[in-house]
Amino acid sequence: MPFVSCSTTLTRPRRAHVAALILLATAACVPIGRETEPEPAQLEPEFAPDSGSSDPTPGDQTTANSDEPTTDPSAGPTAGTTDAGGTEAVTPGESPGTSPTASPSPTTAAPFRGSATVTDAPSDRSATLEPSPDWADLETIRIQRDDATMTLAIGLSGGAPETAPNDTHTMNIATFFDVDGDGFIDYEIWANVNDSGWGTAYYDNVEGKAEFADQDDIEVEVVDAAVVMTFPANKLASAERFRFATASEYGRYETIGTDLMARDDAPDNDQPARFPG
Repeated sequence: MPFVSCSTTLTRPRRAHVAALILLATAACVPIGRETEPEPAQLEPEFAPDSGSSDPTPGDQTTANSDEPTTDPSAGPTAGTTDAGGTEAVTPGESPGTSPTASPSPTTAAPFRGSATVTDAPSDRSATLEPSPDWADLETIRIQRDDATMTLAIGLSGGAPETAPNDTHTMNIATFFDVDGDGFIDYEIWANVNDSGWGTAYYDNVEGKAEFADQDDIEVEVVDAAVVMTFPANKLASAERFRFATASEYGRYETIGTDLMARDDAPDNDQPARFPG
């Protein structure tokens, strides 16, 4: 019997087996793999570094310094200054030698909102010996941020199912995020369907942590025939700009992470999409 740990902090977990991990996580325990260095995830894209981007680093937006004075040559004299004749200029209604005290005006940053949509070619999932349903094919990926909330909606061809067709087949849908443009996948959001419905998982590859089911703070449901996940923006380090891609696999449990699964990705060929789009 394999050793079981109830810790949710893992180092580069074997995401090819995420479906089994999500199922086991309902008991708050996950099996520890035998390998000290797990195999890389089969679905994970390989992004080239984004060296040509002129976008600022996410979360490092530059704003004007409102504390520095500005001079308008066309403006007339103001209180506290002298005109060309050496006479102090006075604002009407004020006594000479006094200057008004400006009341600071508080500023509040506007809530950040943005979105991006990827449309995938129809029926481009990989061919397998066993027929796969239409919904094994990715159709659209839409990401929206409304202040502190992110929404990730995955549209599948023919509409997303509420459950897997039986207890022998499953589907993984993984979205990968590079928030700083270095090509490294910083965060991952996974959805998995079994014959009971949809579950989720979250991977923080920066800190080397994984969270599953009720622990990952991700809500998942089928809305308008799409798999919709809602989660806090801080799951992506609250980045306002990032690159992302989605991949999926459908098949039998014993073939997870192999080429026997019906696979699709969007965008194709490990190309990243940009947020905002």
